[in-house]
Amino acid sequence: MTTSASGSAPALDGEEASGWVQDYILGATLDEIAAKTGVTKPTVVNRLTKLGIPIRNQAETNALRRKKAFDLHGQTIRNRFLQTRDVKLVSGEVGLPEATIKLFLRNSVPDHEVLARAPRNPSKVYTENDLITSLRQAAATVEGILTNAAYEGFVDENPDLEDGRRRPGNQVMGLRFGSWTGALTAAELPANPHAGPAKQFEGEATAIRSIVACWHDLVRPPNVAAYDQWQKGKIEHPSSSTARRLLGSWNLGLVRAWQIVHGIVLDQDDADVAIPPSLAEGQSDGSGALPDHGDYRPADEEASVAPSVELSLPNYLELERAVGSHARIQNAVAAELSGVGLTPWSPTAAGPQFDLAFRGDDGAFTVVEVKSCTEQNLELQLRLGLGQVLRYAHQLRLRHDQVRAVLATELNPPSEWLDLLEQLAVHVIREASLKEDLQRVLAVT
Repeated sequence: MTTSASGSAPALDGEEASGWVQDYILGATLDEIAAKTGVTKPTVVNRLTKLGIPIRNQAETNALRRKKAFDLHGQTIRNRFLQTRDVKLVSGEVGLPEATIKLFLRNSVPDHEVLARAPRNPSKVYTENDLITSLRQAAATVEGILTNAAYEGFVDENPDLEDGRRRPGNQVMGLRFGSWTGALTAAELPANPHAGPAKQFEGEATAIRSIVACWHDLVRPPNVAAYDQWQKGKIEHPSSSTARRLLGSWNLGLVRAWQIVHGIVLDQDDADVAIPPSLAEGQSDGSGALPDHGDYRPADEEASVAPSVELSLPNYLELERAVGSHARIQNAVAAELSGVGLTPWSPTAAGPQFDLAFRGDDGAFTVVEVKSCTEQNLELQLRLGLGQVLRYAHQLRLRHDQVRAVLATELNPPSEWLDLLEQLAVHVIREASLKEDLQRVLAVT
């Protein structure tokens, strides 16, 4: 550090300037930079202005710091929340305020409030072996076939497992194995295929389906009052009181329905949220897997990037711009699809993480990879985009008979790239001619 000719605030040499500039870009406040460098706040503002760096207000600084936290902890926050459904617990584990955790979940876990209302109860986590062992223990106390009622009596007399957890009830058996008969069969115990109690478990599946149907119709998670209003006149759907009795509680019923609505499977060893096998199969393509696509989630066009320390200022500004461009193009494609009566989809956790997809009139599953770019990185972005969309198409062909690949770009690819993409049967949508290009893709279908 040197002293200015006027003898006022110390001047910063190149190496120190690089350090404090980067600190500011990464989220430090003007006051923090002033304290670190020993100059006044107005001097910091003046030097940043001369470097062409916009001055943030406090709200913008807070937003940038949140982005940094999300970049560092985002995957952990999402994974741990899906495992625990407990915002407070996740907050303590990652060291971020609960409000910050909720803000992240709002943009990364659809309808996360549904899960947060029913935190995981560790005492209700049972492996399949736990369930089978309990069934066999109960069967050893009776003669003949172990009935649903006999098992309930056994649970009343032996309420705890050896490790102290609450013994699983017959409802858990039905949810895990599909029916009481299915539970006995899994435990290799004699079963009566015509036993009446199986209807109860059919009712559980029906209750979940009904909540899912209501959810889809209302386009939001239904509370009890909304469900009751929706259920009026629909005798094929159980009342909310019946659904609560079958599923344990309304909130737990919503968590089970959430998995079907959003195609994200929670831990099926968790008795509180396990869904009947018949339901999972009913929502699948016939393979028993849950959907690889769901309702479209608009991209955040206001998103900014939490840059790594290695990024220079020009690279940071370019990357931040690219995120906004990517979101803008993706949402524009989705809007055009909706405008012509097609439904855009976002990926679920059960499949490849494409940008968006839709099904054409010919039934082809069309996957779209979006690539924002500049003149300087166009070649790199095209290479990345081509590799991604071909990979996604290959993965999706394992589940869909016909798959079409589309690359959506911010700038026009060079003619040699257009030739290559045509040879590989990858369609191109350009932002400048999005409407026309999309019409050409749809004409193919």
